[in-house]
Amino acid sequence: MKGDASLEEANVFLLRTDTALPLADKHLLAVSVKAGINFERAFEIHQAEKKNGLVPHWQHWIKEITKLGKSQVSRLRQIIRLLAPYPKFKQLSVPFTEIFERRHFIQHMLQDEHIAKEWKLQITQFDRFVSRNLLLCSYFA
Repeated sequence: MKGDASLEEANVFLLRTDTALPLADKHLLAVSVKAGINFERAFEIHQAEKKNGLVPHWQHWIKEITKLGKSQVSRLRQIIRLLAPYPKFKQLSVPFTEIFERRHFIQHMLQDEHIAKEWKLQITQFDRFVSRNLLLCSYFA
């Protein structure tokens, strides 16, 4: 986490997140993962600034900036903490709610080192090419 970031800068990326998120659940998990990263980053900034002075409570601050409720932000932050070490999850075309509902199963599954190793691999250009073409094929089918 960058130590020099401020809550005002966090406002900017949270506003972008708030705009993109309603579409995320219907499309790609990657959008929700990015949102989770943004909220986790904002939480770290908030905690750092909280030590330095008067800032609103986390829940009040989030409510002022976004249209999201406390529970939705919490779910996004939970999932990013689970999936952050596994970049291949971002390429799934699965709704966020489905991943959230299966988070305990996913957590259990990732305890197998062979499975975890596969999900930790970086997404290659070939993976992107294949997933994009599969998406286009399914669109035109």
